[in-house]
Amino acid sequence: MVRITCHAPHPDTARDGDPCGTLLGDIPGAIVFVTTSRRAPESPDGDVWVRCTRRECGIWNRFRLVPID
Repeated sequence: MVRITCHAPHPDTARDGDPCGTLLGDIPGAIVFVTTSRRAPESPDGDVWVRCTRRECGIWNRFRLVPID
C-alpha cells in the first residue's frame, strides 16, 4: 500500500511553497505522482485521478501506476 497526498499548492498563503498535503487515500502497488489539474479528463486515460477533499483546495491529482514485474 502507498499512502497518497495532495500535491497542489497549499491553500494557505502563509504556507506558500508547501504542498497541500491532504491525505487522499491508500493505493495498492507502486504509484508515482504526475501532475495536478483543475478537472479530471472526460474519458478514462489509464491514470488514477483523485480529487482533494479539502474544501479550500479541490484540485485533482493525477497518479500513474507503475507495473511491477
